[in-house]
Amino acid sequence: MQSRDDGGASSLLLHPLSSFTFLVSRFSPQAPIAITKYKGAVLYQNQLAYTDGDLITASDVAPLEFACEILKKLNVYTPSVLDAWYHLPKTGEPAYFFALVEAVRN
Repeated sequence: MQSRDDGGASSLLLHPLSSFTFLVSRFSPQAPIAITKYKGAVLYQNQLAYTDGDLITASDVAPLEFACEILKKLNVYTPSVLDAWYHLPKTGEPAYFFALVEAVRN
């Protein structure tokens, strides 16, 4: 099986967009380090998902973290319910399932 650079897809997609001011003036968890001409590289955040004001960005390998940041920003769940919602699929621990069941009962 061939290995591939996990930042490759992000780099290819981000490069044409790198001249847009809204992307180069915000913190981002994308892979700008692989892009030599990316003006916003100094704002790179080594996180799977990141919220900067009303802009939420995420790595292409972090859909759960991206959704979690969106739900957090929208105040859909209390912090404890959001924590259980995030950790249940991430860890498979039964305790998070029971926390969600308890939250639905309340």
